[in-house]
Amino acid sequence: MTKAVILARVSTQKQEKEGLSLKDIQLPVLRDYALDKGLSVEQEFVFSETADRKIRKKFEEMVDYVKANEDIKAIVAYRVDRITRNFRDAVLIDDLRLIFNKEIHFVYDRLVISKDTKGRDIQDWDLKVFLAKQYLNRLKEDASNSALSMLKNGLLPGKAPFGYQNTILQDKKKWVIAEPFETTVVQKMYEWYGSGCSSLLKIKEMVKETFNLNFSNGYVDYILKNPFYCGDILYDGELYPHAYECIVSRELFDRVQAIKNGYMKKHSKFAGLPYLYRALIQCADCGCLITPEKKKGKYVYYHCTEYNGKHGAQWIREEELTNQFAQLFKSLQIPKDVVEEITALLRESHKDKTQFHRTMLEGYQKEYKKYQTRIEKMY
Repeated sequence: MTKAVILARVSTQKQEKEGLSLKDIQLPVLRDYALDKGLSVEQEFVFSETADRKIRKKFEEMVDYVKANEDIKAIVAYRVDRITRNFRDAVLIDDLRLIFNKEIHFVYDRLVISKDTKGRDIQDWDLKVFLAKQYLNRLKEDASNSALSMLKNGLLPGKAPFGYQNTILQDKKKWVIAEPFETTVVQKMYEWYGSGCSSLLKIKEMVKETFNLNFSNGYVDYILKNPFYCGDILYDGELYPHAYECIVSRELFDRVQAIKNGYMKKHSKFAGLPYLYRALIQCADCGCLITPEKKKGKYVYYHCTEYNGKHGAQWIREEELTNQFAQLFKSLQIPKDVVEEITALLRESHKDKTQFHRTMLEGYQKEYKKYQTRIEKMY
C-alpha cells in the first residue's frame, strides 16, 4: 500500500462549528478516502491556525516530515484552502510534488496533483490557490473595516490592555471595564514615574515589591506609553478616542510622556558627573547658571557662566557653598501645626497602604479557600 499522511486544518472556531469540523467532517472524510484509494496513513497532522501567520509550525512540520521520509508518497487534504491561502505555501507544495515526487490529494475538490500533472489540473490548482489567497484578503479587509467602524464609535476592536478586562453586559453588548486591582497598579506606576524620581527599572522593582507582579522593562514601558489609560486607542498609528473609563488623567499621561521623551532631562556632556549643585543655582546678577569645574583633579569650584557678558563673577568652593546652605537651613523652622499635619498625613498614608495590603491578602485567602474546597469536594 502507498504510504500517506493526512492534513486537516481549521482557521477559526467558527469553521470548527460550521461545516469544517475536524472531528466530525474532515478527519472521517479523509480517512475514508485514504481507505478507498488504498493509502496507508502513517501520520495525521491536525491543527487549528490561520494561514496568514509568518510561521505555521504544524504545516512546516508536515512538510519536513514528508521530505524526510521518502516512502511517504501522498498527502491527503480536504480542500486546497485547507493547505494554503498564500503563494509561499503553494511553492512548498509544488516543491513536494516536483522535487520530492509526492502526490497531493484534495478530496472535496476532486483534484490530485503530482510530478506528472499537466494542463487543466495544474490550471485548476493555480486558480484555487489564487481564489484562496483572494478570500483571505477579503477576510482581512472585512476585519479592518469592522475594526475602523468600532474605533469611530469609541469601541475597542480587540483585547483590553492591562488595567482593563473585556466583558459582556446584560444586554449582550461587549464592553471594556476597569479591573480594580490592575487599575491601582497602573495608577501607581504613572504616579511614581510622573514624579520624575524613578526610572523604568525602579518602577519595575517597586511593582514587584508593592504588588508582587513581575513585569519586564519592556512591559513597564508599554504601560507607561499606552494612551488607552487616558482616553485614546492607538490603532495602526492613529489615535481614536474611546468611550470607556479613563484611569489616568490626561495631564499625568502627558507629564509621563514628557519625562520619557527627555523634555525634563538635562542634555549635557557633564550630566553624569557627580557635582552636588549642578544646574541648581542661578547668578543673582545676570540669571545665568552657576556651573561647576574641577581644579587640580580634586577641588570643585562654582562660577557664573557669564553667558550674557562678563561682570567679574567670583569663584567659590563647593564646601563653602555647602556651609552657606547649612546656615540657611538652620534658620528654617517648621511650625508645630505644620509638623502635626504632616505627621497625620503620613500616618493616614501608611494606614491606607496597610489597609490596601490587608484587603489584597483577604482576597487571596478567600480565593485559596474556594479552590481548596473545590479540590476537597472533587476528591
